[in-house]
Amino acid sequence: MKNFIFLILFYTFSTFANGSRPPQNPPQAPDNDRSVFKVNPDTLRLQLMDENMDIIHAAHRVATAKSQLNLARSNLFPSINLGTVLLSAGQPTFMLSSIEVLAPFLLPSKWFELRKAKFQIKADQSAYHVIQLSVYANVWSLYQTLLNDQKLLNQLLIDAEDWRLIEEKTAERFEWGLVTQQEMILAKSQRALAFLRAEKVKGLLVEEKAQLKNALGLGIGRSLFIEESSIPTQTEENWSTEKLRDASLEKSPEIAQLYFLEQAGITDRWSRIFGFIVGASASQSASGSGSVGTAFDGFTGRGVANFGLAQFPVISLASRNIESIQLRRKELGREIGKLSEVLLGHFPILHSRLALANEAETALRENFDRILENYQLGLGATLNDVLRARIGIQEATVERIRATTDLNLGRISLMRLLRKAEFSKVDGCHYPVISERQRGAKTPDGRLKICTKIQPES
Repeated sequence: MKNFIFLILFYTFSTFANGSRPPQNPPQAPDNDRSVFKVNPDTLRLQLMDENMDIIHAAHRVATAKSQLNLARSNLFPSINLGTVLLSAGQPTFMLSSIEVLAPFLLPSKWFELRKAKFQIKADQSAYHVIQLSVYANVWSLYQTLLNDQKLLNQLLIDAEDWRLIEEKTAERFEWGLVTQQEMILAKSQRALAFLRAEKVKGLLVEEKAQLKNALGLGIGRSLFIEESSIPTQTEENWSTEKLRDASLEKSPEIAQLYFLEQAGITDRWSRIFGFIVGASASQSASGSGSVGTAFDGFTGRGVANFGLAQFPVISLASRNIESIQLRRKELGREIGKLSEVLLGHFPILHSRLALANEAETALRENFDRILENYQLGLGATLNDVLRARIGIQEATVERIRATTDLNLGRISLMRLLRKAEFSKVDGCHYPVISERQRGAKTPDGRLKICTKIQPES
């Protein structure tokens, strides 16, 4: 009878002695199913550049800045005002009485406005690049989080199935009088908690997939196939804080954006300084009367200046705007330095967490096997000891997955700072078609012509 009981115990725990199921081949997405979107770093980048609403809004702002530049150019062209007089009311007859040619190209403020518009479009293009990189980093992080949460769910489902088997076999042993009612209740509660943890992660995955589909601009009829992806160790993880900060500042599109905004502000201040010159024109009135005709002699030049006390506060306000941008650039340098210090400080901790989690998981599995064997042989181990050992394996596995997730997210932030790897493929010149009206202004590959390289005059 004793040998029979040992045989039952061996059969009972053989299915979960190692705490996991045999690995299975990952599922494969159908190659020709257009309703399924395969998610990996490359498809994320390409889909985001075309369909993400934050990027589309940023592209629209660049297109608006281009229109403002064209407006500033057109404001430099001369225009003509023609004056007429009514000669006869019975039979309306008009005669040209005066000609005035407006010459805005003679106004210094107009040239400064053009220069400002050139700096502004460069600033908006840099801002567009910043948004591209930031959105890609956020969505890639979401993808990595989703990928690791899926792994966590798989592990929790394995654990939950193990707890279910423990409960079933404990119930059988309870019927034979080999375990107490308290042990039976304990096994039942652990099974319920295991499935509860799995259900909570399922709900989290539903939210994460919905967020990812929204960011990618996928319709509700599309489904996601999350492909496996890993991020290799980056050599920059061992850099000094100063080296990472300096390299990040050198490649930062945010710094470029603030530079162009500062130059636009300086140019705007000069425009305000010369704003008192409000008009320049050449005019001439006609001589002669009646039906004899009219004659025009030489044109007379005229300039208009407007001096007022409001001129000085306007100039002061423009100077304050420049100072605000300069302060923001200094603040950005500090923020990048802080982020560099945090990232490089976290990498050794994350590597240590991952190593400790692996070590703990291995040791706990060995401990579980030993306790299980003692329990099977009746050498003092109880079902409560078996359950605690199994819980320890689960905690170590969860910590390993979380440490891997945090390490991948840190590497994404590092690559974003340095604009390397996948981020180097985001060049800031990939514009979506943002309206039907602009479909005629596209390059041969179907993109908007709003990545014009405009070099501000020195």
